[in-house]
Amino acid sequence: MLGFLVVCVAVLSPVLRGSLDLGVQTSVQIFVLSGTLLWLAFRIFSGTVPIPPSRYLLWIFLLFILSGMSRMLSPIHALSDPSWFNLLLGFWILAVVPLISEEKREWLHRGMPFAGWVLFVVAVYQKFLEHQQFPYAAFLNPNVFAGFILMLLPFFMEKKRWVLSLCLLWALFWTGSKGAWLCLALVLVLYHSGRRGFLFWTGMFLGFFWMVMILGDLKSPGVLHRLLWWKAAWGMIQDRPWVGFGPGAYGYIFPAYHHPLPGGISSIYAHNYFLEMFSELGIFFGLMW
Repeated sequence: MLGFLVVCVAVLSPVLRGSLDLGVQTSVQIFVLSGTLLWLAFRIFSGTVPIPPSRYLLWIFLLFILSGMSRMLSPIHALSDPSWFNLLLGFWILAVVPLISEEKREWLHRGMPFAGWVLFVVAVYQKFLEHQQFPYAAFLNPNVFAGFILMLLPFFMEKKRWVLSLCLLWALFWTGSKGAWLCLALVLVLYHSGRRGFLFWTGMFLGFFWMVMILGDLKSPGVLHRLLWWKAAWGMIQDRPWVGFGPGAYGYIFPAYHHPLPGGISSIYAHNYFLEMFSELGIFFGLMW
């Protein structure tokens, strides 16, 4: 049961517009909660209820407590609730994965390529039929799609799914995400630094190429916008360093920390994972995470 639920979340959620819509998020959460309660009831009646390792479970519990405090003390806790529920779903995944047997994990190994192919086909459709300059597949924007590709690539390469890996690299290039390519280059260089083989020098070349591309964009408006987003996040951290403003609160709080420019800018993200986490959930949670 738990293996089936994890597969449903990991495979179907990315395809369902990345579970961006609140209705889809709620449906996934109710589905997982119902399935978990059924599993727990069956285990109680059978007389055995497995639990994760105690230290691992303590870590997840502390993350739950800290995020709950951030949510309760948030000045806009009603608006941050959906993001907190999604975070709880993430904690649930962390908690149940150690309880899933290797045989059941094989379902995940078979299901993830399905999600990868669906997202690639959608990106192809957007690129050539809708003429999107930067395809985003089923996600909010191309950068989110690029980030998801980075999470999938190591898994598919380990399983030697070379065709799908190449297709996703192709889609990664379409997204135009320079940061994603730079991250990929850094991973290749660090992971293969001891061998200095083909992949190491590929990472060096990619890193140099995309660093030049990034330097060429330093005068673009996007760089100024990011500096303003980061400055706002830093201001939030200084004002509420311990509990933050609540999960998913950055986009709602941003206007209070930003002096509008002509034309104005807005964002629901800080465009920096660490600054956003600290500003929303506090320093303690961020360090534990």
